Amino acid sequence: MSSLSFAVSTRTGNELGANRPKTVKLSEEIILTFIFSSHLLETHGEYFSLEMTRFPG
Repeated sequence: MSSLSFAVSTRTGNELGANRPKTVKLSEEIILTFIFSSHLLETHGEYFSLEMTRFPG
């Protein structure tokens, strides 16, 4: 996840330097949605899987 944070901070800095705060807000909303959905899939992905690894037998 550190490479993702480097990319986000670079993009945020560049957009703020170009005086485009609306683009920064949109970019951060998109990345927060991505992080939340990635975390949700990582923690609850087994419920949506066809493999029966959680309840064997």
